[in-house]
Amino acid sequence: MSNYYCVQILGLKPAASGADLEALLRARVVEMGRWITGVQRFSLMRTKTPGGEAVHYLMTLTFESQQAYIYWRQVEEEAHAYWPQLASVLQRCEQISTLLAEYEGTMLLQEELNSDA
Repeated sequence: MSNYYCVQILGLKPAASGADLEALLRARVVEMGRWITGVQRFSLMRTKTPGGEAVHYLMTLTFESQQAYIYWRQVEEEAHAYWPQLASVLQRCEQISTLLAEYEGTMLLQEELNSDA
């Protein structure tokens, strides 16, 4: 079984702080690690839009399987009822950022390149 990925592109809402969002996303991952098995890796990249007028965040989550991804989605949907700490983090993320796009799927090709060759 191969890894499964979720990529989210987030934009800051007006007057929101990038540092606040970055800290919240780290807290989200820590809380996810407490409740969700199968999350293998988290990465976050700060990007600028063409022309540099806005900052976006590209968040990638790597799961051990599609089933782990499905469970992660379920936990996030049920967080407001069952996991108050995670719900608090998710709510604050929604207050300061907007989900611009989201993609999920399996990796088709990933090569390690050696620059010494």
